[in-house]
Amino acid sequence: MSTAFLTGASGFLGGHLLRELVAAGHRVRALSRWPETDAAIAALGGTPVRGSLADTDALPRALDGCEAVFHAAADTSLWRPHAAAQLATDFVHRVGAALGRRTPRGATPAWVLMAYDRVLDGLSRLTRREPDVTPEGAALTSHRLHVDSSRAKRELDYVETPLNALLAGTLAWMRAEGMLSG
Repeated sequence: MSTAFLTGASGFLGGHLLRELVAAGHRVRALSRWPETDAAIAALGGTPVRGSLADTDALPRALDGCEAVFHAAADTSLWRPHAAAQLATDFVHRVGAALGRRTPRGATPAWVLMAYDRVLDGLSRLTRREPDVTPEGAALTSHRLHVDSSRAKRELDYVETPLNALLAGTLAWMRAEGMLSG
């Protein structure tokens, strides 16, 4: 049995990885920034290690004795102080359909979205709360994203998961984690 260190264990990918590693008989130490994630990590069979990726003093201690490291942490926030994520228009419609919610027939014109996000961004500076629409999110969603998995398929035997199956699994996980109701 080996010991692995895991980042992102409280997230979608990291949580699944934690379960698989524990099921395979490995001990897993998982980086945790909050008490709430400590409990989630422990419930999946991991040992929470308090710290963050930015804590350069804590990481060497956390990694001591580990034979493997899995970095599954990601910041998917669309708020400038947090980072950026990827969205696609078709995906928005599929999410709306999966949640039983209406989505707009067409995209909001970029100039309208950009003006709206600037107002919300200004308000967020006063309230110190993340806005619903951020300048980074507006800029990202105003451009078409083109992705190509051919190299991953060719060199890593990557197999794409159909979007509807991926979405169904993600929404089920979000409901189980209390992030969505219904």
